[in-house]
Amino acid sequence: KECDLTSEEAKIGTLTDIPFCEDYFDYVVLSEVLEHIEKNGNDLAMVEIRRILKKNGKLIGTVPHNEDLLLNSVICPYCMDVFHKWGHQQSFDQKKVHDLMSKYFSVKVCIVILSDPRILNMFGNVSRIIQIILSKLGHHRTNSNIFFEAEKR
Repeated sequence: KECDLTSEEAKIGTLTDIPFCEDYFDYVVLSEVLEHIEKNGNDLAMVEIRRILKKNGKLIGTVPHNEDLLLNSVICPYCMDVFHKWGHQQSFDQKKVHDLMSKYFSVKVCIVILSDPRILNMFGNVSRIIQIILSKLGHHRTNSNIFFEAEKR
């Protein structure tokens, strides 16, 4: 991998082949990305992220929580292919995220988050209270997310 630390040029790569040298970054932000790669790419992505993170570097990110992939599928009217309307390839729950991260990192946080109460009106706040109660019972909204923070050992 290229290790010119003085270069300010943009680089093009993929999550499974990141064009930076080892121990390059203090932080990697992976927000709403993992759901777009095929399941067999999870481990390759984690190996690459671990490779480019410095010792004690942090991986911070989010993924949709328990998304029903079929519910968000559409059919192309021309070729009749069925695909996810946002290109999601997989769905995550807390255990799946934690298990994936813990193979490569020390997991610091892995929680389900709901919408920000500061931006909700009265109806939204009542709805959020109901969501919190349901979440305690194990039922989550389809638009909740999992927030994770992990550290390179």
